[in-house]
Amino acid sequence: MASDQTVLNIMGHALWAAKPTPTDLRAQQLAAALGYPAGWRVVRTMEEMEYNETVVRKENEETSPTEMNVASQEAEPGNSQIKKEDVRADEDKGDTVPATEKDSTIKFDVNDNERATSHVDESSKPVQGRKESIARDEPTSTSDIPAVQTQPGRMVKVIVDRIYAGKPGTDCDMWYHHAAATRAALIWMEKEAIHEDPEQSGPAPTPFDFKGGHMLPRSARFDVGDKVEVLYEGEWWDAKILRRNEHKVDGFRYQVFYSSDSSKQSGVAESSIRPRMNDEDPHKTAASNGFDETWQAFSQGGNRWKIIGPDGTVYKSKKAALQAFNNKSDKPSKDSLTEEDPPWRTVGSEYLGKFVRWVTEHKASARRKVAVEQIGEVVGWISETDVDKAGEPGFVSEKTGKPASLYHVVFNDEPTHHPYASVLIEFVDLEEYELKECILSEEEYRPNKKARVG
Repeated sequence: MASDQTVLNIMGHALWAAKPTPTDLRAQQLAAALGYPAGWRVVRTMEEMEYNETVVRKENEETSPTEMNVASQEAEPGNSQIKKEDVRADEDKGDTVPATEKDSTIKFDVNDNERATSHVDESSKPVQGRKESIARDEPTSTSDIPAVQTQPGRMVKVIVDRIYAGKPGTDCDMWYHHAAATRAALIWMEKEAIHEDPEQSGPAPTPFDFKGGHMLPRSARFDVGDKVEVLYEGEWWDAKILRRNEHKVDGFRYQVFYSSDSSKQSGVAESSIRPRMNDEDPHKTAASNGFDETWQAFSQGGNRWKIIGPDGTVYKSKKAALQAFNNKSDKPSKDSLTEEDPPWRTVGSEYLGKFVRWVTEHKASARRKVAVEQIGEVVGWISETDVDKAGEPGFVSEKTGKPASLYHVVFNDEPTHHPYASVLIEFVDLEEYELKECILSEEEYRPNKKARVG
């Protein structure tokens, strides 16, 4: 364990060294040396700016021989100008204002020599190491009004501190000057004392209690429903945001859905998520394939498509979708099942004649969505071994990318008295795993009972 003297030496060097904080450890040491709570950081940088020096002299005051000698020495080549009073530069306006006890800025010339360091008022005594000091006498008459002369500016280095209530880069609270940061630190330490007192149970302070400090409050980068890419085991995967939760310390965490294997992952940090790259607009894809922009089309490689009509109907076949688009009055039925390529089978599956409950979500208004429930019957199917006239598989699964069975469900709703008649769908094609999720048992639905809709 380090000795107290070692700790003091380290903290003293961190406090007074006129150098940037190159590491997170140095930033923490500087914060500790300045009295901030544990875990805070002070990130120090050095910035160059032009400093215009102001010389004050009374109009009726004659130059003394000593001052003339000093002036002649300063005029010689190689002699730099001497700063005459403590000032700090206003970075926004470029003016100079007197340094105060609570808010002072340390300046250095280009050779890292200290120009002004202390907040203590030294107007009553000469400054050590300087060749001259400026008379600070108050004018006693109009003839004593000092004349102000501005000498050419020089480049000086200014210390700039940024105070963080946690680790930079985590959207924690941050302040640009020590006065505001100190006030926040006092509140932090009071809250910490209450939390540690066994007789007073209070919440522990966090780096996000001050709503950003001088920064804007943290905000989520992604919304529910956004299509993104998620970093998983070193690779980026296409995903969709399902849920978003805000944690006091950890920030925003997301639950995502991976379309490649239909899996979910919870607790994903924003640092592992990015917007999906080169994601095509499904409406424009539909328009370029013979539909209007009320339709959505998703190319899944080769002849595989997922096409969604404006009423929410999902088509796994481009031909069926175009038929519905070109002739919306044609309703798929058992009589037209043999017209598909490959044709729908009407025998040979245990699911034929079974009923399913299918729910679609529609936007009823700008702020309200409705779930419409329909009961349909399985009337046809395609086997995983079926092929079309070109010899291609009749259907390729979105989930596995391999040939699979597909089931044709028809809805026989009467929309006359339905509150959402305009959004009722006529049929849907489902994979076996999708069918199993919504199939109804005989106890749940009997054909002699009126089907539930809406």
